[in-house]
Amino acid sequence: MQEHLLAAGVETEIRVLPDSARTAAEAAAAIDCDVAAIANSLVSSPTAAPSSS
Repeated sequence: MQEHLLAAGVETEIRVLPDSARTAAEAAAAIDCDVAAIANSLVSSPTAAPSSS
């Protein structure tokens, strides 16, 4: 995902949450920000393998 964003000229930081965040509100709480700051940037990949770290 990062390489595609960079190719599109988007510089950003990708964060992988240590726990599940099923809603924008849960994700915002996990990284201590306002829901509006992340609600349009949630990405889900049904083919991605869970991280083992």
